[in-house]
Formats: sequence, C-alpha cells, structure tokens
Amino acid sequence: MTRVDTRLLNTVIYLYASEDDAKKGSRTGGSGFLLSVASGTIPGRKHTFAVTNQHVAARGKVVRMNKTGGGTGILPLEPDTWVDHPAGDDLAVAYVPPDALRGFDYRTIHEKMLLTKQDVEELQAIAPGEDVCMVGRFITHEGREQNRPTVRFGNVSQMPWEPLYQGERGHWQESFLVEMRSHGAYSGSPVFNIYDPHIIRTGAPGDILEKTFLVGVDWGHIPTLNPVLEDDGVTRARGGWLSQGHSGQSGVVPAWRLRDLLDSEPIATMRAAHDEELARRIASGRVDGEEADVSLEAVLQEDERTPTYRPSPPASG
Repeated sequence: MTRVDTRLLNTVIYLYASEDDAKKGSRTGGSGFLLSVASGTIPGRKHTFAVTNQHVAARGKVVRMNKTGGGTGILPLEPDTWVDHPAGDDLAVAYVPPDALRGFDYRTIHEKMLLTKQDVEELQAIAPGEDVCMVGRFITHEGREQNRPTVRFGNVSQMPWEPLYQGERGHWQESFLVEMRSHGAYSGSPVFNIYDPHIIRTGAPGDILEKTFLVGVDWGHIPTLNPVLEDDGVTRARGGWLSQGHSGQSGVVPAWRLRDLLDSEPIATMRAAHDEELARRIASGRVDGEEADVSLEAVLQEDERTPTYRPSPPASG
C-alpha cells in the first residue's frame, strides 16, 4: 500500500448538529472538507468552500476545525449559507469568508484536483481495482483536544455509469462503487486515488497521466438485506423479516458532480459578488492583493510530488 501524504488530513472538517455537540465531540454528524476555487477576475485569489453531503448538512451545519495554536474551534458559518446541488445530488457547499479562517490550521483541496469525466473516459485516470483512500471522522475515536482524521483504504469496484439508489433520499445517485474498509460518520469525506508511479496510464497521445485526484465524495454504505432466520439457522422467520447487513461497498459521488455544483447559478453569482467586494477592498487598501496559497495542489506541485502531465518518453526501437 502506497503511503498517503499526511497533509491530506488538514483538508478535513467535522460537522455537528450544534456547537455544544461540536465542543463535546458528540457521536453525531459527519465529515467534510475545504475546497478552493480560483477567482474569476482577481489573479492569485481564491474562494474557499466547505463541502459535505446534502444529507449531512441537513442534519448538522456546525463545522469544527483545528486551531493553529492547538485545540479546536467553531468555523463561524451561518446555517443558510449552505447550498444544495440543483439536480438533487448528495452534495452541499458553503462559502467560507477569508476572515473566518484566521487562526485555523488547514489546507484546501484545489479545484484542479477534481476528477473529470474526460480524465476517466479519455485519459483512463481511474479504473476498476484502483487503489483509493478516504479521509474523515472516525466517530468512536475522532480526537477530543484536536480533530484527528483517519484514513481508510479501498478499491474502485465499479465505474459510475449506472446510478445507485439512495433509499432515505429517494434519489438515484450517480456514484462510483468502492469497496471501502470503513463504517458510519464518514459521509462527506473526500476520496482520493492513491497515485502509483509504477502504473503508467497513457491517455491523450503524447501524454502520460501522473496525478492525485479528488475522485469524489463518500455518501455512505450500500446495505444488504438478509432474511431473519429461526433458531435452527435455516428456516426463515414468519413475517418475512429482513435485517440490514454491511456489503463492504460505499457510494462515492463523482467529483465532476461537485464541479457542476460549483458552476451552478447560485454559486457562480455568489463568487462574482465576493470578487467585486474583494476588488473594492484591495483598491481601498483594506486587504493585500496577494495571499498565501494553502491549497494541497500548490503544496504538492511545490514539492514536485504531484506533477500533472509529462510528455511520454520516445518509443524504443
């Protein structure tokens, strides 16, 4: 198993139903992460969004993060800032003002890391059997003094060409099927492929793909329904009762569905409004024109750990 870059952990956030639950670390809520999107008009500036599942945000919108000097704090977000996917996908995002992030220890997943359909269909970036990992909240040992996200591992079982039914939401969700060694409270966690330099994926002519992608967002486990048996272990119980089991499979909303949400009219309008406000603040000298890039993509490229594309080597012979 390839070692995972530990800075992935700093992109993760925890979500709770209330500030009291967040402070106590109550065993409710779910996971999420921070994602940055480049400004459309101001070079070098980015918008930060908190990302999770729609069903997680519907039950708990309070975000807990690690502070720079240790301990945890509540990210000051208004509940009505969360925006659901317009097509009903199990995704929700909330704009995070720059000032709200001061004092927190975090990284963001850059939008450049989002897997696209083109990456899959033309560049063969992800395929069945692909090693993946999920970073999120282990609800029984999440960390008290600080958020301590855990990493779970698995493999892509099926590509997202046929949707999976979400019974509680009554929605057919476009999803990767991933055999993931995990359990509850990881809903909303980011799922990454584990880049293996020994696997060469030749996509577009002349290119070899070498990249860590955000494959998508975990939305939960796919249950099995098993008949309840009598004491003999063979005869089915009267009434046709069924018990829910764990299939070992998780559903993951593809990252391109998140891209659609970020490009949707409500979010695009919001980003444009914040760009205008930021431009006014820069012009008036109330904020610097540059900012530190804390996105994971930038850090990895700086370390030369995650090049995006490189030319294919010349054919031998």
